[in-house]
Amino acid sequence: MAAIKKVFLEKLPTKISVSDIVSEAGIPRGSFYQYFKDLEDVFTHLADLSMHAFETEIMERVQGKNIAFFAYLRLAFDKDYVFFKESQHQKVISKFFSHNQLFTIDYDNYRKRKETFYKRFIATLDTSMLTGLKTQRIMNLYYYLAHLKIQLIHKVINQRTEFEDARSEYLWMIDTFEAGIKETCKHDKHI
Repeated sequence: MAAIKKVFLEKLPTKISVSDIVSEAGIPRGSFYQYFKDLEDVFTHLADLSMHAFETEIMERVQGKNIAFFAYLRLAFDKDYVFFKESQHQKVISKFFSHNQLFTIDYDNYRKRKETFYKRFIATLDTSMLTGLKTQRIMNLYYYLAHLKIQLIHKVINQRTEFEDARSEYLWMIDTFEAGIKETCKHDKHI
């Protein structure tokens, strides 16, 4: 898998061959086919392992800690920045989905997996201040803020903005949503 990841990150997917992978791994060509049926199979497996690594990273941050929903969001910017900047897993995921026309991606299955994971993740957070919000609304709020965070992190990584500016913008959004939800929850019990 280390050889597969190295080759995948160094070359365009359209330029990668089984020979590249087995040469990097130092294994006979037949060994590749003991585990994978073709290149798409190996790249899909690599992306799946990387997504699992990201999910594990997130769950380890919160498991058993009862962190408040908005407190976690505030802490997540710095931790996700490090993960996105330094982790090869994130680079694999980004490259895999940016070249999605080359792969048969089961988007419905991916969406269900993501939704199942985030339900499990959010269940570990203290959402007591969100009393009155339906679970789907909490999920939508998390998706929106996570998407915003990822966009801002990518701007920093791609040197289109400074880290502190992106972090400040993100924290301002968190504060704004938190204040609005607190006010709304006071007045309407079933949003």
